[in-house]
Amino acid sequence: MFMKCIKVRCVDAESVRKALLEKSLLNKNYKIKRERNFVYIPVLGAFRSYSLIEKKLEKIKIKKSLKEELKDKLKNKELALLKTSFDTIGSIAVLEIDDELLSKKKQIADAVLNLNKNIKTVVRKSSSHEGIFRVQSYEYLAGIRSFKTVHKESGIVLSFDISKTYFTPRLANERLRIAKLVKEDEKVLVMFSGIGIYCFIISKYSKPKEIYGVEINPDAYRYAEKNLVLNKIDNVKLLCGNVKNVVPRLKKKFDRIIMPSPTNAAEYLNVAIASLKSRGFIHLYSFVEDNKVEELIEDLKLRLSNIKVLKVTNCGQNSPNSHRVCIDLKLQ
Repeated sequence: MFMKCIKVRCVDAESVRKALLEKSLLNKNYKIKRERNFVYIPVLGAFRSYSLIEKKLEKIKIKKSLKEELKDKLKNKELALLKTSFDTIGSIAVLEIDDELLSKKKQIADAVLNLNKNIKTVVRKSSSHEGIFRVQSYEYLAGIRSFKTVHKESGIVLSFDISKTYFTPRLANERLRIAKLVKEDEKVLVMFSGIGIYCFIISKYSKPKEIYGVEINPDAYRYAEKNLVLNKIDNVKLLCGNVKNVVPRLKKKFDRIIMPSPTNAAEYLNVAIASLKSRGFIHLYSFVEDNKVEELIEDLKLRLSNIKVLKVTNCGQNSPNSHRVCIDLKLQ
């Protein structure tokens, strides 16, 4: 479609675009077009000394929201209950659907597929994380019938089956935070290392001497080994077994220990401290009710007189009244 626009040199394009925005003169319904050393910016009226010209521009497609997509399939009270956000793990969308909407789960899943071309499979959570392997049950809803996917995080590629391993994409920023705390030549231990993501992010974004990852779930361990090769990482050693048995047998002292199992990590603190160097660091994860963070910190101080609490980081909501936190500790 031919639209009014101005012809601007590429080197001036960004400053002109911002000026048009400030003057409310940028036509946001059409894409800016580049040809050689010039761009054509769609406008709503005259701007400065630029001549208005007609140019064929592509219309911007405005993506519909999930509620808009479902407005003819769900009643108003059902739309009010609809959760519009969901986790994306590789090409899999993981939905949470209230019991009142379970009869409409197929329509909801089809709408998610229709609106998101990068999504190939839609599932819903059908249980919480359970057992010592912390795995979650999922119900297939639409798309390709597979729980296997390839997920990318911060330049790391992960191949795994979401029904056989524990993984949450919600901790991507937190994993980067931890990695950037690691100092050069540190020896790092990751307890409950799962498919290896903490180990790999630390390896990529810091310069540790070595990283050990210990995971009890054999499926997660096998995927971690596969991902180790996939990402061409050479300073990570992966071990399969119970932390309480494997870590003491290593007979090693670590500068930093990460404990990313919020349900039971505190139970392994004695194992961690026994393997920690003097003035070493522990990153302990826990689920805690909103008004009980200070209570948790005081409990840790009573149990561990030689440990200093450095920082408590909120890593996201777990339930309406509970959050996942990371407590950064230092051995005195």
